[in-house]
Amino acid sequence: MLLDLISLSKKYNMNISGIIHIGAHFGEEHTTYKKLGCDKIVYFEPVYKVFKKLSENIQDAITLNYALGSENKKIEMFIEKNDVYGCSSILKPSSNYDNVVFDENETVEMRTLDSFKFEGYNFLNIDVQGYEFEVLKGSIETLNDVDYIMCEINRNISVKKMDYIGATDFNEVKSFLSKFNFELVEEDWSGVSWGDGLFVKKK
Repeated sequence: MLLDLISLSKKYNMNISGIIHIGAHFGEEHTTYKKLGCDKIVYFEPVYKVFKKLSENIQDAITLNYALGSENKKIEMFIEKNDVYGCSSILKPSSNYDNVVFDENETVEMRTLDSFKFEGYNFLNIDVQGYEFEVLKGSIETLNDVDYIMCEINRNISVKKMDYIGATDFNEVKSFLSKFNFELVEEDWSGVSWGDGLFVKKK
C-alpha cells in the first residue's frame, strides 16, 4: 500500500469491522490490519504458488485461492515467474514493463465477490494490477455493506501509458463508485501511472 492506512483510519475515524483483501500476494499488509485491531480478515490470491506462501504466512485469517472479477469462469493470467515485482495480472502487461519477464501463464478460477455472500466486512482492499474495475463490477451487492475501499488506481499521462493493456482509468472507477455514495478522499500517485486511492462512503 502506498497510503498509510493506520494514519488514515484515525483521520477519517474509520470503524473497520472486517477486511476483504483482493490480490493479497504474501499478506504483507497483515501486520497493519492487526494493528488496527481487526481479526476478521479474508485474503484472495489467484496465483497458486503465491497462494501457498500466503497460506503459510497467514494462519489467523481466511485465505482463498481465487481470482475475482465480474463473472464466474476460468481465465488465464500473465505470470511473472520469479515474482520479483509482484505484478502478475489477468491483463496483458504494456511496454512499461519491458524490464519484467512474464514467462508463464496460469489458468485460474475466477469468481465474483458477491458469489461468496460475505457479511460483516466493511473494508475492501483491491490490488489486482489494473483489473480493479472488473472486481468492483462483481461486487454490487457487497458494496451495500462496505464503508471503505482502498484500491489501486490507474491513469494515462503524457509521458507514460498504463502499465496493463485494458486497465480502467481511475475517473471511470470514481464515477462507478459514486453511484454507491463513495467519495475519493485520498490518493497517492507515487507510481506515476498508477497509485492508491481511498474511497469512503458518505453517510
